[in-house]
Amino acid sequence: MNQDETLVHILESYRDSTSVVSHVTEVFPQFAEGFLECADITGFVIFSDPNEEAKKIRDGFGPTCMRPFEGFTRN
Repeated sequence: MNQDETLVHILESYRDSTSVVSHVTEVFPQFAEGFLECADITGFVIFSDPNEEAKKIRDGFGPTCMRPFEGFTRN
């Protein structure tokens, strides 16, 4: 959370695409109303390479999508 408590970043991590789908379809709906009363969601950044089912859900949120980057090492 920033100094004046007007911005917070939430980091969530999931084991796999199935876990993402379960969270969005089964878990989050139980808490969505209360959560959305506390915060205005202004964006998502998603770091993953999800399966098709998770992509459909993800795309509904209009996120910035970051895919894995390989091939660079720092010596």
